Amino acid sequence: PLRASVTTSFMVTVFGENDAPVLADIEPLVMTEDTPYEFMSMASLVEAGHISDVDNTLEELTFHLNSETEQVHVDWDGDASSIPMIRTEPDYYGLGSLVLCAEDEYEERCTTIGLNVDPVNDAPYFASEMHAPVGVNMEFHLSLDVMDVDSDELVLTLTESEANPVW
Repeated sequence: PLRASVTTSFMVTVFGENDAPVLADIEPLVMTEDTPYEFMSMASLVEAGHISDVDNTLEELTFHLNSETEQVHVDWDGDASSIPMIRTEPDYYGLGSLVLCAEDEYEERCTTIGLNVDPVNDAPYFASEMHAPVGVNMEFHLSLDVMDVDSDELVLTLTESEANPVW
């Protein structure tokens, strides 16, 4: 039983592995009908910890923000420091969703953000033309079509008025 030991040196190469960007869940956005909503810039989302990537800086990431709802639109130039604007079609209210994606050179990760568009009570309006020919001993007809985007039940009241015409 002789005891011996051998010592040698060798090179080890460690290859880096790309980790995909990480997107944390974002609380649903709440906006008001017909009022644009300013979403946070991607730089602000990174600072707040909603987006992170251990392998890349903010400048090395690409971002996409899109609507999954036909009546909801995103106006944004794709710049990480600019603020995306969320807009709805006129009089739209209800639920919607946005998809936010962060992409590095190798991988993309996305998250869905809920959207609640609160309604406002829009005033009813006359949809018919409000003019007709009139004259002495001439029968006068004016069709009154009233619309309200928020309700199908409307009450129309006509009252007589003592007007002093100016000639």
